[in-house]
Amino acid sequence: MLQYREDLENPPLLVVCDLDRFEVHTNFTGTAKKVYAFDLEGLTEPANLSILLNVFTAPEKLRPNVSTRAVTEQVAKLFAELAKSLRLRGVPAKDAAHFLMKLMFCLFAEDIELLPNNVFTRSLESARKTPSRFQGLMTDLFTAMNAATFRSPQDEGCSLECDW
Repeated sequence: MLQYREDLENPPLLVVCDLDRFEVHTNFTGTAKKVYAFDLEGLTEPANLSILLNVFTAPEKLRPNVSTRAVTEQVAKLFAELAKSLRLRGVPAKDAAHFLMKLMFCLFAEDIELLPNNVFTRSLESARKTPSRFQGLMTDLFTAMNAATFRSPQDEGCSLECDW
């Protein structure tokens, strides 16, 4: 259903349901997207009933408070901090910029599902638990991306093939 959302001329809300799971995707102009999701079992919870009531009676109440501009500014600030940290570690500017561009591409690629099974996020989560693994995880990921095949660090021995 998300594939034809744009053909609907930017509706502020998209509601999908497969008779077990409900999702309300926000699509308000100039705001970060938000997904409200719950299953049939959770339908009677007051918060979920409120979401559905707002879909039909007060959609503006579901508008995210965060603008896309604020998200972009926050991400830019975090990337600037990363760049500064790399500079302080003596990483040449060209190498740091190349590395940061790879990270940015990974965020984009995972968001549009070019990277399968949240492999980038899962790699970062693994590195957060064991920081000494970060360099190896990123090297493995970037190498796999160049070859268009992926190996998940959490599923050792599990090859995640990419069909692009």
